[in-house]
Amino acid sequence: MEGLEGGNSSFRAPWGGWDKWMRYKKYKGCFQDRGYATVNGVRLRYRLSNPLRHITSDTKSKYRPRHAVITPGGRSGGVENDAFRMLRNALLANGVSVLTWDRRNCGLSELSFKYEDSLGRAEQDASDLHELLRVLRIPSATLIGQSAGGRMTLTFALAYPQLVNKIVLKNLTGGPLALKKLSKTYFKDPIKAAEKEGMEGVGKIEFYQKLLRRGTKEFREKRRKQLLNTDVKIFVDSLTRSEIFLQRAIDPILAFDSSRLSKITQPSLLVYDRKKTDGMHTEGVMEALRKALQSELIVDKNSPHGSVWIAKVVDFVTRDPTRVATRVGIHLPQSAL
Repeated sequence: MEGLEGGNSSFRAPWGGWDKWMRYKKYKGCFQDRGYATVNGVRLRYRLSNPLRHITSDTKSKYRPRHAVITPGGRSGGVENDAFRMLRNALLANGVSVLTWDRRNCGLSELSFKYEDSLGRAEQDASDLHELLRVLRIPSATLIGQSAGGRMTLTFALAYPQLVNKIVLKNLTGGPLALKKLSKTYFKDPIKAAEKEGMEGVGKIEFYQKLLRRGTKEFREKRRKQLLNTDVKIFVDSLTRSEIFLQRAIDPILAFDSSRLSKITQPSLLVYDRKKTDGMHTEGVMEALRKALQSELIVDKNSPHGSVWIAKVVDFVTRDPTRVATRVGIHLPQSAL
């Protein structure tokens, strides 16, 4: 049975119905659930934080929080991602429930290359998030994605538009150089190693060695077994489909041309904050994406702790679209800085 593995103290969630299988603990001004959820046959690590200041005996039975889901790029995962800690704290301080999670094959989630049907990586991540939201009973959310997490965010918005309130995209990749570098690291090198030496060869690649060094000794041993026990054909097929997905377009961003982006209907906000470019995550890419989405781009390379873009993202997430006046005075707690 797919479900949750939670914390060590009980609390009835304010929207009701979770007390049989959801467990919370109080943590730095919020009620926080940290654990694993089994979705699509894979154990995914997650953290769901709810703003404590909104939960009282008078309001808990009818409180319905805004939700935000933060999905970073890379393979380090989202639960312990320091780059988004300040944004998470600022959202919590302004009454937003925040879900962070480690995508499969990232952070401390399980390794699995058994993707559904003919899905590529971003499409499988979107399917996993859809199931995770169902398990956590989150009806809809603002999705915040960075780099590969941004591609997953757009993929999710196209597949499940009714679950997405707003979109925030940060530092996405685009252009031929990005496609060349990411294809080599994520797909070509691992496929070549698997076909030549099997999964033992894949485990020798630095990219996968970093994954195998995460977590406790017991977790590392378990993850290594998961990698070595993966069928080579399944591994190669999943990476091949993922590369094909990435190759659908290079401009304005990888996998998404202007035609696909025109189908995104949710309000969006874009952020670029890199002080140095790597040739893949560039301000030019984000400006081209802004034009395609007819969105707003926040360029913030110099503010301390990213306070400018964080304040604007919080305002965007919490803004009531039915009101004419925009709320001002975003509260950024000291813990966010």
